[in-house]
Amino acid sequence: MLKLQPLRIPAGWEVVLNKFLEIDVEDCPIGNENWMDFTEDIAYLRRKNKKYNVGIDLGWYPDTDPNGAFHVKVIIDENWENPIMDYVTRDRKEVVKVIEDLLLRYCSDYNIAMDVK
Repeated sequence: MLKLQPLRIPAGWEVVLNKFLEIDVEDCPIGNENWMDFTEDIAYLRRKNKKYNVGIDLGWYPDTDPNGAFHVKVIIDENWENPIMDYVTRDRKEVVKVIEDLLLRYCSDYNIAMDVK
C-alpha cells in the first residue's frame, strides 16, 4: 500500500488537499494502475495573511499521462490564470524540496510582497 509523502509544513499553512504519494515515476511502468494517482489535483496548501492569500498547488500534467510531469505552482489571491511560479519536474524528491522551500519562503509577508511585484 502506498503512503502519503511526508512534508514539513510550517505553522500558518492549511492543507486543503493532499493525495501526494510516495511513488516515483521510474517505479510506475506504463499501464500500471498507479498512473491514476498522477492527476492534476494532487495537493494544495494555502496561507492567508493580511495582504495576500498564497496557494501552492501540485499537479501532474497532462492528467495520468506517463509522459507528463509534476507542476508546482504558486498562486496569489486565487489568480489561477497567472501563477507567479510554475516549477516542472518528474522527480518526486525534487518536488518535496521545492514545496518545503516555498512553504518557508512564503511564511514571510515581505517575500510575498517582493515576488508579487
